[in-house]
Amino acid sequence: MTSEAPLLPLKLRPRAWTAILLLVTSGVFVATGLWLGFTGKTPGFLVAAFFGIGVGVAIVQLMPESTWLHITEEGLTYRQLFKEHHVPWEAVEVFYPVTMRQSGLPIRKMVGFDFRPSYDRSRLGRRVASMVAGCEAALPSNYGMKCRALVDLLNEHLVRTRVAQEETGEFDSSLTGPG
Repeated sequence: MTSEAPLLPLKLRPRAWTAILLLVTSGVFVATGLWLGFTGKTPGFLVAAFFGIGVGVAIVQLMPESTWLHITEEGLTYRQLFKEHHVPWEAVEVFYPVTMRQSGLPIRKMVGFDFRPSYDRSRLGRRVASMVAGCEAALPSNYGMKCRALVDLLNEHLVRTRVAQEETGEFDSSLTGPG
């Protein structure tokens, strides 16, 4: 760990090129599907409708404030497609890189994390996610950073916050909550 971690609060945003790539790729498939549909090939309209969803998602991702990661002294909050999720530092055991694979080939690296054993929320869902993805939870984006760099940044703030809370007696190790 380095002592050069950025000061909190810190707000990270994803790079726009991934949404632009999704927009262009989906747009090409929508156009192809429409062309096939208008030439009498029925599955063409289904292809256009399916990839039209990708166009919509890409447009939303390109909107300001639709997607970000906000790291504070209380924890992290991430927003994906305007929906926010908050994870308090006390709930997290550790962050680590996870490589998603398809047919054995790596397709995406993402930041995974496990919750502390005393964290009672969604135990069954976390167990299933861990079996399927190799982690109990994951961030939906790397927010413009390399996966390993974001993991190191989050773990550093996790340790700093945990040490500070233990020193002041504010650390709640029970962490029970509604399932």
